[in-house]
Amino acid sequence: MPLRVAVETAALAGERSGVGNYLARLLAHWPADAAHLLLVGGRGCLPAARRRLHDELQRLAPASSVLVPWFPYRPRRLCEPLYARLVYPRLLAGLQADLFFAPNYLLPLRLPAALPGVITVHDLTFLRHPELVAPPLRRTLTRDLKASCDRAAGIIAVSQATRADLVGLLGVAEDKVTVIHEGTSPLPATSADEERATMRKFGILEPYLLFLGNLEPRKNLVRLVRAFYQMAEPIQLVLAGSRQWQYPELQRELAGKKNIVLTGYVSDREAAALLRRALLLAYPSIYEGFGLVPLEAMQAGCPVLAGRGGALPEVLGDAVEWVDPAETDDVLRGLEKLWYDDGWRDELVTRGRAQAARYSWSAAARATADYFRSLTG
Repeated sequence: MPLRVAVETAALAGERSGVGNYLARLLAHWPADAAHLLLVGGRGCLPAARRRLHDELQRLAPASSVLVPWFPYRPRRLCEPLYARLVYPRLLAGLQADLFFAPNYLLPLRLPAALPGVITVHDLTFLRHPELVAPPLRRTLTRDLKASCDRAAGIIAVSQATRADLVGLLGVAEDKVTVIHEGTSPLPATSADEERATMRKFGILEPYLLFLGNLEPRKNLVRLVRAFYQMAEPIQLVLAGSRQWQYPELQRELAGKKNIVLTGYVSDREAAALLRRALLLAYPSIYEGFGLVPLEAMQAGCPVLAGRGGALPEVLGDAVEWVDPAETDDVLRGLEKLWYDDGWRDELVTRGRAQAARYSWSAAARATADYFRSLTG
């Protein structure tokens, strides 16, 4: 009888980034002969909204079973604890799953007594650099992550750096954490006409420098903008991604400045087009648990500038132009080197494609399925 794994899928709702992309790619590459997945969507009241979520989950993982439970959100003070303590555990018990998978750090408040849980921990920024994490999220992780680690039957870390932080900062037992790297998969195919249409949509002129990801403090965008404005060349800097916590700080830095394009959230196809046309990807992050965006840039043939933060050196190797993310002058040095040195850009394209080829979502999904099997005997 195949293993039955219940999967919490709240990260797939709305604009996907980070954990949502991680889960979406795992589902899309899930081995056909592995565990049967029972995808549990976020609850809701409106039939049309529940149907849209159901259809999206089914599209991502056609061989899976999908459940989008009905339950109201309001009044929140009554509905939240009632759902977490009574309704959700009973719902999970009814699925007759062998394992519960929470890809976004935390186990539910309660699980059925006989149902083991597995979590994925992506990074511990909230401990390494608490000032870079939004206060509500920082409070939640500070309060709940250690308890989730203690209750979990197993923990997946997406890098050796994250595993080391779990052991060193949270005191998690080494043998409880397994490292399964994220992967890369072919970017959506985009024609030259589609790419030009994307450029027109956002008012982008080539050549341009690109940042792709959420606009949040740990991405170090204030320093990136300051370094960019010290370059002598009249080019554009494109900041592609959703505006997140502390966006006003970046907005103040941008006040009165020209040649910067803010696209907002971009689709997978738009992201692929932007990566293929960019002169380089600028990713001077202060801290990362893995580094999926730089790997996808490498796969697209886009040279990468990166900050030595968290797991990035582990994942990206010698295939990028490394900079000190704490030093604006060093970020500027890296930008100018990649702008002026055509041969170095070409070398990084070659190295980058080889580095990205080391990571595979198919391999990540297979390793995850094997890990689930090992925990259930």
